[in-house]
Amino acid sequence: TGAQIAAIAATYAGMLAFCISTGSGFKAGLLYIRNPANTGWLVPVQELGRTALGDAAGTITVDNLPAVKVLKIIVLIKGSSASITPEITFNNDTAGNYYYRVTYACIDGGSVYSADTKMLLSSQANGGREVFAIMEIMNFAEIRKQVMIRSLPQAGAPPSYSDINESNGIWNNTADQITRVDVKTPSGTLNAGSEVIVYGC
Repeated sequence: TGAQIAAIAATYAGMLAFCISTGSGFKAGLLYIRNPANTGWLVPVQELGRTALGDAAGTITVDNLPAVKVLKIIVLIKGSSASITPEITFNNDTAGNYYYRVTYACIDGGSVYSADTKMLLSSQANGGREVFAIMEIMNFAEIRKQVMIRSLPQAGAPPSYSDINESNGIWNNTADQITRVDVKTPSGTLNAGSEVIVYGC
């Protein structure tokens, strides 16, 4: 438990402790490591959760994530039943709280979305093919969540090539840290084997 970690008397640099119950400043579900000077505990980058689809579905959800300050989310879409622009929401919020800009193939300006009900992982439809996306989020409860997304929809067989998409913006929430992520398709389904992996520290 957090209280037990805080009460450890004989600590040493590099010591590991996994918290199973929140308390004394430690959060359940997180691995802690003693710093090199053995003067305190650090939260190293670690996997917080993942969900892979066993069957085709319209949504991939990773829930009950420990609340941390920094998130890195990897999305692996192994194709879809329709040509889609995949979406993401946080904490099951589908109100108009997403403000962001999407640029495609390094085009200046891009498209601006205000008071949207989700963030687009890509503004470029995937043609039913694969999408690879990485996002990084500053995740303090009391400030708007700053989100950076890079995605690469599969363009098809050579000589076709993929153009990178970039989305940057905010989730307009100043009360909660992100503890749930939903990756969705606006139509059809995501293929089995599609996966969302969440890291944090």
